[in-house]
Amino acid sequence: MLRADGLIVMQGSNCNEQIPAKLYEYFRARRPILGLADPLGDTGKVMRDAGVTHIAKLEDADQVESAIDSYLCAVCNGAPFAWKLSDMSRRARAGALAGVLEEASTTAGHTTPSKARCEPRC
Repeated sequence: MLRADGLIVMQGSNCNEQIPAKLYEYFRARRPILGLADPLGDTGKVMRDAGVTHIAKLEDADQVESAIDSYLCAVCNGAPFAWKLSDMSRRARAGALAGVLEEASTTAGHTTPSKARCEPRC
């Protein structure tokens, strides 16, 4: 994978709310990526945010053909593929999770039950 001329991510639209772990391995490999996944799904969004430009809906043959053509042209012409990965590090993702948890724990109207109201179960 680290020496490949290019990498392909394939995902059907029925998995739009999932991101394959392999995608993050591909980013780490820093090789050109062809994304055959719904551009409106989570995988498509992550790829776009990272700078992947060759993305097509797997179920649309015309989109796939066009993406493959432009991807191969870019790879053959030595186009640079520089992924924006700074927010994908473990440290950055842990920080984002901490922010979500902090926000969830301080949401308006959220109260922590007092010990006086907690009754032991028998």
